[in-house]
Amino acid sequence: MPTQKEKQDMKRLFPQSDEYIGNIWGWKLSFVSLGVIMFFGALIYYKHHYIAPVEKPTDLFETPQIRPNTSDTLKTNN
Repeated sequence: MPTQKEKQDMKRLFPQSDEYIGNIWGWKLSFVSLGVIMFFGALIYYKHHYIAPVEKPTDLFETPQIRPNTSDTLKTNN
């Protein structure tokens, strides 16, 4: 528990004012930004739930087909 002297020192070192400093960007910009965020959120929701997904390609990179009847080039036929 802090002593009375420690409390006084804290008040002296860290003065507190009860004033509201305010929003540095202004409330108009804050509300416009909120509107932009909500618009894009609604657009993402709409696209996710109501628009059919685009057909995805089945294979972006061709996978090599291994043929079982090929000869091994590392082995020598003696």
